[in-house]
Amino acid sequence: MKKILFLVVLLMVPFLVSAKDVEIKKLELVDKSAAVVELEPAKFNDLKLDFKLKFTKRDEFIKYKLVIRNNSDKDYEIDNSSTFNEGKFIKYEYQLDSNEKILKAKSEINMVVVITYVKDIDNDKFVNGKYSENNSVAIELSNESEDVIDNGVMRFTTNPETSTSDLIKIVVIIAIMSAILALVVKSKKGKVFIIIMMLMIPVMVLALEKIRIEVDTYVEIDRNRVFIIKTHICENAGEFEYNYLDGMTFAEFKNTDNYRELDSEHKNVLDRSIEYNNATPNSNRYSFYLPKEYDSCISEIEWPDTSDEGYNDKYQAAEDAVFACFTQYRSTGPRLEDKIKNNGEGSYYYNGNAVCFW
Repeated sequence: MKKILFLVVLLMVPFLVSAKDVEIKKLELVDKSAAVVELEPAKFNDLKLDFKLKFTKRDEFIKYKLVIRNNSDKDYEIDNSSTFNEGKFIKYEYQLDSNEKILKAKSEINMVVVITYVKDIDNDKFVNGKYSENNSVAIELSNESEDVIDNGVMRFTTNPETSTSDLIKIVVIIAIMSAILALVVKSKKGKVFIIIMMLMIPVMVLALEKIRIEVDTYVEIDRNRVFIIKTHICENAGEFEYNYLDGMTFAEFKNTDNYRELDSEHKNVLDRSIEYNNATPNSNRYSFYLPKEYDSCISEIEWPDTSDEGYNDKYQAAEDAVFACFTQYRSTGPRLEDKIKNNGEGSYYYNGNAVCFW
């Protein structure tokens, strides 16, 4: 019995001594698209990363830099020889500082993790304008040498069905069962089978030499948007906000509960804005669209102080500059077939009386 237990422990030594070869030393956000939101700050625990993110548009991305430390006397290679998984809508990649993919003994390597929203999601997958998914992927570090890098960019591998922790449990269970069976099995065939099972332990331990940096992500896609119509109707000037889903046309919006639940004033402004869609500012009633560039153009205009010499001429020049900005950037107002533009891009305008425009 003692000899068998000693053999089991001896066979497991390679696994026992390599449990903490690699660690994550640092994780920080380094770049992202403007609209991407961290629902919670990214964090790590041992060799596990955790991200909770919200995207709003395709092609948005976020990048994290992590520093990986190899505390062992062995070199490890960043390996993605397993089948990788980009996900249906979200792509996971990592980038190295150079084409060098070896994490040398007693050294560190810098890696940038990139998460990108790459494919539009079907409307029927959204609930109240939102879609969410959980995903688990892994970066592998191995002693095996395989040339799998491509221009310094590598992809995550999919987590295998049997994880590292599961393999540990399997190894321990096999070892214990082998020791117990060796005591009760008396036949030669039974003992041969037990010896074979015990000899498999080093092979399974070798598999555990592939260290995995596990990455868990919760990703939320939010299509809820707001568009604004600014009115210059003398008796009711103001801004009116409307909630819609990204990608909708005005015709589609008018078939939603968001439109049906509007008060009469909001409906009237939108309907008239579409009815009087005319970018020519000579009509008594017209609507048009002005992008954010218009606001930038207006902000550069210098208005005179009333004490300035030649105030009237300067004031008229400023008004002319405003009209020049308006003429340069105005475009057609809302039409039923147009896709709606959100308030981050610009604003729609509806004017009921040209005299009150300015």
